[in-house]
Amino acid sequence: MGLFGKSEPASEPAPTAIDLAAVDKEKNADGAYLEHAGTATTDATAGHYIDPAMERKVVRKIDMRLIPLVTAMYLLSFLDRSNIGNAKIAGMAKDLKLKGNQYENLLTVFYVSYIVFEFQIMGWKRFKPHYFGAYACFAWGVIATCQAATNTYGGEIALRFLLGLFEAAFGPGM
Repeated sequence: MGLFGKSEPASEPAPTAIDLAAVDKEKNADGAYLEHAGTATTDATAGHYIDPAMERKVVRKIDMRLIPLVTAMYLLSFLDRSNIGNAKIAGMAKDLKLKGNQYENLLTVFYVSYIVFEFQIMGWKRFKPHYFGAYACFAWGVIATCQAATNTYGGEIALRFLLGLFEAAFGPGM
């Protein structure tokens, strides 16, 4: 098999596995010979050639688009988890009339739902990742925003539980 799965002319023998020190020659789509040394091929990959320059371009394009987005989402994730401490300092305990260990319950319920719903990681395989990731991030953002509007302890507990649920769909999958 040649580049892009096109078959070679019948006059040439089929490519076989080679030694690491050997030089393999293969024709590209234009009929010119390509030489690549030091690459071991197996029966599954025999005859397939990946242009290193093209591979670098593709990897760079993915890195330039995906890494900043994932970094920003993780930043927001950790900001969201730790922001409840800032809210307590700013007067959340007084506004929600928290008593005893209710603040600790708000912290705990997030992690309980986060752990219980980590099976959602399978959604990244079951559905298209760009749809599943968008769903998880959108729902997570809506729930995080709704926390600013709640004025009862029960509402905050429910939102923290849902926040853990949707963040569990995002975090481990990334």
